[in-house]
Amino acid sequence: MGVSWTKETISNSGTAGTSTAESLTIDSIKIDGTTIGHTDDTDLLTFASAALTLKGTLTVGIDGTGHDVKFFGDTSGNYMLYDESDDQLKLHCTAASKGLVITNSNTSGSGGPVLQLWRQSASSAADADEIGTIKFDGYDESGTSYQEYAKINAGIVDATSGSEKGGLYFNIMTENASANTMKTGMKLIGTATNDEVNAFISNGSLTIAKNLTITGATNGIIHTNRGAQTQADSATTAVTLNTTSGIITTYAATLATNTEVQFTLTNSTIQADSLVLVSMNDMNTDANSHILVTTNTIASGSCIINLFNCGSGTATATACHIHFLVINNS
Repeated sequence: MGVSWTKETISNSGTAGTSTAESLTIDSIKIDGTTIGHTDDTDLLTFASAALTLKGTLTVGIDGTGHDVKFFGDTSGNYMLYDESDDQLKLHCTAASKGLVITNSNTSGSGGPVLQLWRQSASSAADADEIGTIKFDGYDESGTSYQEYAKINAGIVDATSGSEKGGLYFNIMTENASANTMKTGMKLIGTATNDEVNAFISNGSLTIAKNLTITGATNGIIHTNRGAQTQADSATTAVTLNTTSGIITTYAATLATNTEVQFTLTNSTIQADSLVLVSMNDMNTDANSHILVTTNTIASGSCIINLFNCGSGTATATACHIHFLVINNS
């Protein structure tokens, strides 16, 4: 071990007396006045009144054996902690609307702050992998039961090189008869079609406060809660179909000119203030017959469907298709 000690006496200009400056070197470590460093970089640590300046890399612990590192704020109970036992960085605040703030002063159009979640599993990335999650947790009213109320997570839909597709999922805690369950309320899924992203709303209601504008709907509006039912026995036989849209195949019966028939559609999705839209795919073969379809007596769980031949001929005994759509106000 090489140890050297130097002591120098220096005159202070303009003052009486002298000052003493001392330095100590042990191997490559040098202590010199208010600094501690390496013989090749002598001011790695600089001490001043109520201040310590570190000019170099700080390593706490060794790989596999760490230590807690804690930074306190100016307000009691506020701190940032790296918890070595949990392998987590924690930020604790006691005041409302305090937390993590990321700023970026870049003046370019794309210079905003970035929060990046990167799952580094390059050798084993696969479809359905979860690659990042933001969780929203809190207590219930008892103050003792810790709950996960919501989370946003991103995942890999297709990990195929050159055909990668991702998904973003918004999840909310819901209640059922047995226990609370986290359910995906909305998901955004990448597709194989350039620039297209599919959005899905799970079981539940969607409320839009203002206008809904649909553009580029090349396939129109697709409604999936659709059913089909064939009317039995006669043109006045009631039909039951508990879906919000569907096709009713009518009984194959003739219908004279200026004649109307009615039947009841029993449908649990219909409310007293529902709008029930109907249209007729008139398949009868008489060129002088035209069958119109209307509704009346809309009530909770049912409505009346009317068929009227407004033509000059008698409609043939041919089954026709009535298309319907139920739109509810609540």
